[in-house]
Amino acid sequence: MRNINELPECPVATTISLVGNKWKLLIIRNLTKRTWRFNELQKSLNGISQKVLTDSLRQLESDGIIFRKDYHTNPPKVEYGMTDLGLELSKMLDVSDSYLKKVTRQLVVAGLITSKASKLGGFILNKKMNDISFLDIFEAIEGKEKFIETTHLVDKVFDPALNIQHTEDIIINHLDAAENQYKQKLKEINLGEITNYVHQNTI
Repeated sequence: MRNINELPECPVATTISLVGNKWKLLIIRNLTKRTWRFNELQKSLNGISQKVLTDSLRQLESDGIIFRKDYHTNPPKVEYGMTDLGLELSKMLDVSDSYLKKVTRQLVVAGLITSKASKLGGFILNKKMNDISFLDIFEAIEGKEKFIETTHLVDKVFDPALNIQHTEDIIINHLDAAENQYKQKLKEINLGEITNYVHQNTI
């Protein structure tokens, strides 16, 4: 069973490490609100089979994200809910389902993760953690376009004699230099380094 100190600090690594398939996030979403019985969960998750739900719940329970409470009654009554670790994780993953699917697709297209061929589906890292920089993740999600693109509107608004264009060029050059430094710093940091740092400082 994992504890909160064993989670990677990076939300992307955390998502891939613990969630890993398309159903688990939906299960976590439901269980964050209240405890659920198995049949309730299955009815609320359109398209999930009994086996996939059972396997997903067992994996989440094994990871310490959810708990299973058996009331030992006849007929049987079993409920599932979030552990403290699970609640912490749900806060870290506080994004909409549609946004998470969009980001996942962008990471697949960028070649950073790949779909896992199994009944549960899901995703795994496509590269070693040391080979995935923060710049790779940033550009996969945000794109490679420049932060600021000039429209040279000043040429149309101000009198050319005022030499406003020269001032604009100076500002743009400084902004471009700042952007390059920012991206270079992201390129120097990789997921492996962050994960190792977190583990070393939580022991």
